[in-house]
Amino acid sequence: MVYLSYSFASIAITVIHNGTLPMSDYVNIEIEPNRKIPSRIKNKLRNVTLVCQLTGEMVKVTDGSFSIRMNRKSSFVLTVSDI
Repeated sequence: MVYLSYSFASIAITVIHNGTLPMSDYVNIEIEPNRKIPSRIKNKLRNVTLVCQLTGEMVKVTDGSFSIRMNRKSSFVLTVSDI
């Protein structure tokens, strides 16, 4: 399950994996083709690094999409890294 929340100054992507087993493969999350996301948010998320506020894990967004694989019963709260 993936949620995107944004305001004028911040963006957060929350990813929840409630399965009893770790994900066996990566899941690709595509931001660019989603018509419900405003273009100003898509532009901010086109080629950036996201950092998980819970684990410190870094996720690279390339051309408006990223891939993740998660452990069982886990979650990420991803924000745009200042790096």
